[in-house]
Amino acid sequence: MIRGKFSYPTYMVGGKKGEGQRAFYKGVPASSMKRSYNGRGKIGNYYQPGNRIITTDGGLQSPATRLDHEMDHAVDYLYNAHEHNINNDPGFPIGTGPGYDPQFDTKEERRVITGSEVKTALSNRESIRHNHGGIPYRTAGPTTTKPYK
Repeated sequence: MIRGKFSYPTYMVGGKKGEGQRAFYKGVPASSMKRSYNGRGKIGNYYQPGNRIITTDGGLQSPATRLDHEMDHAVDYLYNAHEHNINNDPGFPIGTGPGYDPQFDTKEERRVITGSEVKTALSNRESIRHNHGGIPYRTAGPTTTKPYK
């Protein structure tokens, strides 16, 4: 059994922590990470350190910014699981659930993208998103938007 605090290396540009990482480092117990923020796996399943997105506006975001986005979801789930699950439910068919958001897919994505992700992306001198869309691409490393060659 793992005891103590759960921690990730700091993968932000220039060694800074993003908004999601700051919240995460405030003391999430390691035992809390046995379940995921959405009940389908561990947080590591949702982060690929060399793969992130071209925004629908043509901008770029590094894997580090994407990691911070996922950490924000994790923190919200750990401290507010019931409301998190409601805000993350677009319904079936899509658009019929209590968490549906036509621009960001879910209220939870809107919260993260317009909140911590904006601060982190701007701090990393990267593009911000105006929706939940984007095209994955492989980068040269976790803290860059430069393509892998």
